[in-house]
Amino acid sequence: MAQEQVEQLKQEADNLLDEGKFTEAVVVFNKVLDADPNQDEALAMLGAIYGELGDIPKAVESLQKAIEINASNADAWLTLGMIQQKTGEETQALNSYRKASKHAPDDAEIYFILGNLLLKNGQQQEALSSFLETVRYNPKHVKAIFTAACLFHKNNDFNNATKGFQAVIDLEPDNLEALRRLSNMLLKLDRLDEAEQTSVAAIKLYPEDPWLHARLASVYATQNKLPEALESIKQARALEADSDEIEQRYADILAKQNKHEEALNILRPMLDRDEPAFAAVMNFAQFASDMGRKDEAEALLEKLKQSDELTDIQKEHVTQAQAQLKTH
Repeated sequence: MAQEQVEQLKQEADNLLDEGKFTEAVVVFNKVLDADPNQDEALAMLGAIYGELGDIPKAVESLQKAIEINASNADAWLTLGMIQQKTGEETQALNSYRKASKHAPDDAEIYFILGNLLLKNGQQQEALSSFLETVRYNPKHVKAIFTAACLFHKNNDFNNATKGFQAVIDLEPDNLEALRRLSNMLLKLDRLDEAEQTSVAAIKLYPEDPWLHARLASVYATQNKLPEALESIKQARALEADSDEIEQRYADILAKQNKHEEALNILRPMLDRDEPAFAAVMNFAQFASDMGRKDEAEALLEKLKQSDELTDIQKEHVTQAQAQLKTH
């Protein structure tokens, strides 16, 4: 069969795929291989189709043949990795994705797929590198930018996290999660005017989102604008009832206004649990001395410290809180 006819068959098979006619496409791709068994692209496509049809053995067989013929076929490596990941062979999938990225070094989506699997397996630094490569080749890849920013946040690199969340908002001005996280990063960086502006602008877009009101309340409290903080946290409470985090922020603002009894009443349901809430106990410990309740706070801190659920960092914070109580 002449090469021209082979190309016509490949085009016919591609058209069938576009129409969702997978079974018919298999027949045509097999005709291509009858004419030219070394058509690694046809084998790679067959592997992808068999994978879609759920015939995993045939999919793997076709993809491996494609790779034997052309070890630099990035599509074959990528599809093989997807099938391996689907069948739980994640170590093999990582290897296949790496091979795919090696042979298609400017393919942003391969880096993104690799990054997601690395992240799933807890390999955060490698994952971050993959997401940054995604953005390098596709600067508008919002999911990669967002995930990289989240990883920067986990690494306490608040400057790069802030840049990342801002980049997401530049591309998607109404991205709620990015708006929430950007205001949080600006607060952590003590860029309070920007944090306030971001939160206010976000609330105009999402007036019913309680967490934006809660974030704005935290910004106001840090700025010592306590009446404004109280008003914002009350709006958050009205929108999200019975949220421990929002209630704790409310208590913190009340304590800053020296309304310690009211603050304690807010925290009390979280303190009286069999497993007291970590943040609520820490919050209470900050103003317990002013209320003459050091003993109660010390007992709660000690009880909290015995919990198997605490991280090492949280236990360290409890120890510091205990030390601070003893010095007051």
